[in-house]
Amino acid sequence: MTLNDKEFHIITARIMFKSDYKVALKWLKGKGYDISQATYFRTLAIMDKEARDRLFKVAEEFEIIASEEIIKFNNIEKQMYEEYHKETLPINRARILNMIANLQPYITALHEQTKMILEGKLVAEKDSILSQHPTPE
Repeated sequence: MTLNDKEFHIITARIMFKSDYKVALKWLKGKGYDISQATYFRTLAIMDKEARDRLFKVAEEFEIIASEEIIKFNNIEKQMYEEYHKETLPINRARILNMIANLQPYITALHEQTKMILEGKLVAEKDSILSQHPTPE
């Protein structure tokens, strides 16, 4: 997504002025964008939603890649253990165990990243369902 000038300045104002929207609106007015508070927050909400949608698209692709990488690392680990059991020299067995230990952080990181993405997708789906069916008051 390419931002137009107005969207770029609104994002810049949010970053520069954090939660002080009044100062952000004054700054925007000085840049030639005389917008209301509602327009400011509506534009931010739209851009936030578009950013989330892009992130979830990337996350879906990451899930596929991560699962393939996890399978690959697990196969490498399995083959290393097979070589470990075949090996007769203690020094070579120690080297293989060292390689297996060095592989573990990669496997753990992929599992954690995949878990975080799946949890994020579940939260987003729940929010989406809840926003479609407002609760009665």
